[in-house]
This record gives sequence, structure tokens and C-alpha cells, in this order.
Amino acid sequence: MLSRPLVILGCGFIGKRLARAALAAGRAVRVTTRRPDKLAELAALGAEVIALEAKKQRAFAPPLIGTDAATVVYSIPPHNDLPAGVALARASQEARERGVRRFIYLGSSGLYGNRPNLDWVDEQTGISLDDAVMAPFIREEGELQQALAGGLHTVVLRLAAVYGGGRGVRKRLLAGDYKLTDGGEHYISRIHIDDLVSIIQAAEERAPAGATYLVADDRPALQKEYAAWLCQRLGLPMVPSPMIEPHQQRPPQRGRRLRNDRLKEELGVVLKYPSFVEGEAQIEAEDAGLADAQAGGVEEGKAGEESTSPSTSTSTSTSTSTSTSTSTSTTPSTSTSTNPSPSPTPAAKMVGVTVSVRGEVLTVEVGEDLGDTDVARLVAAVRELIGKT
Repeated sequence: MLSRPLVILGCGFIGKRLARAALAAGRAVRVTTRRPDKLAELAALGAEVIALEAKKQRAFAPPLIGTDAATVVYSIPPHNDLPAGVALARASQEARERGVRRFIYLGSSGLYGNRPNLDWVDEQTGISLDDAVMAPFIREEGELQQALAGGLHTVVLRLAAVYGGGRGVRKRLLAGDYKLTDGGEHYISRIHIDDLVSIIQAAEERAPAGATYLVADDRPALQKEYAAWLCQRLGLPMVPSPMIEPHQQRPPQRGRRLRNDRLKEELGVVLKYPSFVEGEAQIEAEDAGLADAQAGGVEEGKAGEESTSPSTSTSTSTSTSTSTSTSTSTTPSTSTSTNPSPSPTPAAKMVGVTVSVRGEVLTVEVGEDLGDTDVARLVAAVRELIGKT
């Protein structure tokens, strides 16, 4: 188990999830942000929160004091007020002088061109040097090469689209602001936020100095495939694909079919959410306040095999888009199997879960092991009750 201190430079969406996991494991955690008040929750959990203005000359000295045995995760996007790579160069130099043990850079997998491409991409694929938008990321990776030559143990993680935890296509679909481009006939790779946290931890523990990894799940999907699957699951109409007029500039398409073989082979990573199917099931569980009870996910057309047994008396607060408070109480159901004959696949014990939203009450029969189908039933019940209030 990792025990060295963790410093997160630029603690945003990814950093918060990573920090919470590290704190839960008993590690000392230091995080930086321009707005310390936004990280009050992490401070309450025991993290040291330091204000950081990356454009200042010696900005990285305070957060890196006393970090000779620490791991540093750099998650600061290229800074508009500085020439490309300057902030990262300053941070890596400070880390090298302080004797930091590991320096992990969260970069982008969008380095392979901005036009549609159906080919598979791996770490040996050449990057595009004529995409001006991605030039700052290329410059930052160049600065890391210099830091590596100077003795700093650097690791580059080129991230696919990160989803989960309130971020991703699901949120945009529900908000009505997601559209297909060019009919959705291009591939997009993605990675669930919780798998990303595990990958960062694996890189910290096992990645050799100077290593670069593409970070994505096992199943890149066409944009239209993912959108159609998710729209059907959410009960929404299929999203449109606006026509692009001849005089209009086509939007960039940096999504690629990313191979993750090196990631899994060298770091020993086993993805909890190998595709969007399992990942979206977890999101629904988390939205229903049942993430701790949801262990696996579902494959298309098949219930997942991995689950945990909840207590027979639970109270769950569920956050929805309408800020509805949902309480559930679980009582044994009388519809359990009583067949005395031995069976290789015993029937799952059922329990009744009472869901209440603003006075509207509904009881749902679910398996005691709370599998993915059961979670989907609970989510559907919450939505039904919200529709009645």
C-alpha cells in the first residue's frame, strides 16, 4: 500500500477524487488551488490546502516544501498568462530540487490530430505537430523530458475523456446541450474517474522513469453508438446531428481508438469499468446514493455478477437534479424461494425497498445482493416519483 505523501498541483475534478482516495487510505495529502474555499471539504477530511497562482515566479516553492519523499501529481492546464510549458518547467525544477520521489503529469490523448481517424493509436503512434490548440501540451511534455534528463522520475499519462462523478455525456444529454458531429461516425475513447484514480496510484507505484501511457478503457465507441445507448437508457430521444454548411468550419475531432495494452501489462491495471456500459451503471448507482453497494456494472443484455449485500435496514440520501431528498428503508419480503430441492443456482433473496419523495411512496422489490438490475429499478422508482411531484 502506498504511504508516501501526495501533493496534487491543480486540484480540480480529478484531483478531488484522487485526494479523497488517498486520505481514505491514511496518506498525508497536500492540494493546491487558486480558490482554497472550494476545497473546504478536503480540508475537513485532513488535506492541507495551499493557494497557488501558477503564473508567479516562485509559485511552486510553498506547496513543495518538505516533499523529498512525496509523489507530485501535476494537473494544471496550460496557463494563458504564461508561455507554453513555463509553469510546468518551474514546477518540475522545484520538484527536482526538493527531491520529489515521483512526478506524474496528467496530459492529453488529443495529440494525434484534429481530423477523424478510425485507426488504432498506441504509445508508438506519432503525434501531430500542426495542431495549434494542442501545442502547449506538446511543449509541456518536452519540458518533462528535460526534467527526466535532470534526474526527476517523471511519468506521463495521456488521458482519454474522463467521465463519472457528475461529468460526461450523461450530464450534457440531460441538460439538452449534446449533439453529434458528422453523424457521430468517429471514435471516442474514455476512462471512468475511479479507474483513473487507480491508474494514477499504479503509475506512482510501478511506472518506470520516463514512461508514457495512454489512459483509456477497453472499448472505444463511435460517438453515435454511445449516444444512442445512453439516450435509450435515459428514455431520451436520439440527439441531433446538425448539418455542416459548406462555408462553416468543421469542429475538430481529436477522439481516437486508444489501445491500453501497455497500461495493463506494465502497471498490472485491472479496470473496474472496462467500458461505458459498466461505468454508466456505476454512475446511476452513485446518483441514487448507492455507490458503495454497487460493485461491478452490467454488460449489455446481462446482469453483472459482482455485487455486495446491503444491510437489512438502510437510510440513503439521494441527490437528484431537483434536489430531492429520498429515503429508503429495507424490510424482508415474503417472496423468497422455498424450494427444498437442492439447486446449483439458488434463487436470490428478495427485499422490499420503500422509496419516498415529497410524500409520494413506492415499494420496489429488489434482490438482497443489490445487483445492477436492482439498482436500475431503484433509479427508475426515484424518477417515477419525481415525475409525480
